[in-house]
Parts: sequence; structure tokens; C-alpha cells
Amino acid sequence: MAQEDICFNQGNMKFNFRVCCIIENNGRFLLHRRKTDSFWNLLGGRVKFGELCEDAIKREIKEEIGCDCKIDQLIKVCENFFRFDDTTFHEILVIFKVTLLDELKEGCTENKLVVEWFLKDELESIIIKPEFTKEILLENKYSMDWLVNDEIKRE
Repeated sequence: MAQEDICFNQGNMKFNFRVCCIIENNGRFLLHRRKTDSFWNLLGGRVKFGELCEDAIKREIKEEIGCDCKIDQLIKVCENFFRFDDTTFHEILVIFKVTLLDELKEGCTENKLVVEWFLKDELESIIIKPEFTKEILLENKYSMDWLVNDEIKRE
């Protein structure tokens, strides 16, 4: 039986348990977006029931870009509140810094995704969600802490 993602809906609200990661190589950061979105994200996805966060990020990187990775450090644990389309999200997000163990090959990504390297200077001109992740990348804020990000209260 396939493991289920840790997420559930209640009315127009959705709970997610997600992992994502910072991938940096030679001053460039690897980001992805769905082909239909105008914003970029750190690579990652939902944790499955019974899955360790570390295993989830390794699985997601393998699924999304076809590469193995090693975890360098835990960066943040975030309680994240935001709206997307008609849904209000409450999300627990665990962010790691990882190193790719394989060379990123063109065409090895999931069909629905666009994956691209960005120089630090280029990050200012793009939209990255959640917004606080751009600050982490720009300022190299790689210190472990708990963060509450509430984009709904800022609307």
C-alpha cells in the first residue's frame, strides 16, 4: 500500500506537512516552479505518513530532479500560514540545506516543473514563496530556529 501525504482538508482550509531544501552550488541557488505559476520555490514536497523528514527531502529531490543528495544541516522549522487560489493553508515546513551528489542533468525533472539555477544577484528580481525564504538565501541565514510566517495577517 502506498504511503499517503500528510495533508488534509477542512472546508476551504488545508493542512500540509512539507519539507524543502536550499541547494547552493558555485554561488547559484536551485529553485523550481510549476509551469503554471509565476513564483519560484525551494525544491521539496509533502512528507508521507511514517516517513522521516530527512528521507522525505531525499525522496523529493530524487523525484523532482533525478539526483541523490546529502543533508548538510537543518535550517528552519516554520509554521506557515498563507492563501493559494481559494484555499487557506496551515503548514509545518522543515527546511534543510543539502548538497547534490549527482550532476544535475537537463530533462530529468518532473514534467509539471521548471527547475533553474539563479545567481544571488538574480534572486532580487524574482518572486520566491514563501517570501521569507528569499531573505534566508540573500543573507545566508543558515541558523536553526523556529519561525512563524503568517502571510494572511499581512494581507
